[in-house]
Amino acid sequence: MKKPNFERCDAFVQQFESVAVQMGLPDTDAQFERLREQMREYHAARREAGDGPATFLTGVDLGTACVVLAVLDEHRQPVAGAYQYADVVRDGMVVDYMGAIQLVRTMKERLEEAMDAELYFAAAAIPPGTDTLDGGAVKNVTEAAGFEVTALLDEPSAANKLLGLENGAIIDIGGGTTGISILQDGHVVMTDDEPTGGTHVTLVVAGACRTVPDHPSGHGEDGGHHPRHAGRLRRRIHADGRRAGPRRRNGLLHRSRDRARKSARHPDL
Repeated sequence: MKKPNFERCDAFVQQFESVAVQMGLPDTDAQFERLREQMREYHAARREAGDGPATFLTGVDLGTACVVLAVLDEHRQPVAGAYQYADVVRDGMVVDYMGAIQLVRTMKERLEEAMDAELYFAAAAIPPGTDTLDGGAVKNVTEAAGFEVTALLDEPSAANKLLGLENGAIIDIGGGTTGISILQDGHVVMTDDEPTGGTHVTLVVAGACRTVPDHPSGHGEDGGHHPRHAGRLRRRIHADGRRAGPRRRNGLLHRSRDRARKSARHPDL
């Protein structure tokens, strides 16, 4: 049985991290200048080898915690990238359509400037099972930002393009959702998505430790991702560190709106 190539995955991630720019930071311009120098060396090496102009392919991930653009060359090697923590997606669904377009467009333009090249084509990823609900929004955001969308994949299946698993499960734990793809003989036979991710895990751990995370998604230096969750948790913790009980108003027990919605969908909660 063919085993997943974890070494290749690790090398791919390390290469991407070496060329990726985190936007929204004080040194973002300096990072893009570093990328610009790396791309000069890349183009010079291609000319010296007698290769023609590179063909660049872009991957777009509108995540709950982070929006990512990854640029590969025709050899499927990372040559550039950008990412920024943002609040345009919640639990895997686009909630700030115009904000998402502007963010992806800005990232695309800054990458094109640093790379001295134009990015035309992009593949986008979505949580499993949301193609009929939100797949159109992700595709439209990507196209409105200036890309021609060549593929729209569920996130675990997209990850398996690199991992190369033939039989088993791919589990993608994101900021707001956890996606699962089951593969048999290299083919996806089932996908599923649960609306629980890293942000929720952070909040549960914080509650168990009787502390309040300033930034539940674990970032902190980008202006505070998901402050609504932190505010909710703060209200649930007393000043002496003990968790408060359920809120009561006029003698009646009131659950949070999120909990009420979940109960409506899942009566066993």
